[in-house]
Amino acid sequence: MVDERTPGAPDRAPPCPKALLDEVQRDCAHLAARRRRLLGAFLILALGGGAALVMVMHHRSPGVGTWPHRAAMLGFLGLGIGLCALAFGVTLPAGRRLRPAVVLGAAGALGLLFGVSQAFAGTTMPFMAGAMCLGTGLGFSVAVAGVALGIGGKALRRHAPTGLLVGVGAGLLALVPLHYACADCSSVHLLVWHGLVPPAAGLLVGLTWGWLRAGD
Repeated sequence: MVDERTPGAPDRAPPCPKALLDEVQRDCAHLAARRRRLLGAFLILALGGGAALVMVMHHRSPGVGTWPHRAAMLGFLGLGIGLCALAFGVTLPAGRRLRPAVVLGAAGALGLLFGVSQAFAGTTMPFMAGAMCLGTGLGFSVAVAGVALGIGGKALRRHAPTGLLVGVGAGLLALVPLHYACADCSSVHLLVWHGLVPPAAGLLVGLTWGWLRAGD
């Protein structure tokens, strides 16, 4: 029997059976739907926790109700939800393209903080008050990130900087109640004590996620 293939030509893989392709597509659709449900449950808990934190703090920023504050809080909310959605695999970017998304999210938060700090003149609060803002924001961020990791479980992205995405995303969500309740609008306070929350949360949660993954 004569082999009619062209000499040196690579062997072509046999076509994948349609039944197998259909099964893979069904599994992918099931995973995508599950991720959307888990993301929705996480956001309900995270936003509810943020509302509860605002009620507990009993303070109100002097700029609340003005467009710079509203724009900033909407920006924090959108960036935080976007990064968490990336961690849950709901949105499309994958692989190495996720790291720039984290950098852009953190940079966007700093830009919003800078804009608000320039729109209002506030008195710089002492060190302890600033540290209290940082501690409150970081504590809420870690709690929100813990909820995300607990709810997401194995549905979270495995081949991505998931811990960093969740940590920075939770830090951005924490800025919403923190920004609502904080009485200081000065540049130093916002850019230092509020601005440190997302990167610090990203570092803590990223290291924790790496430690958890090392045990798999």
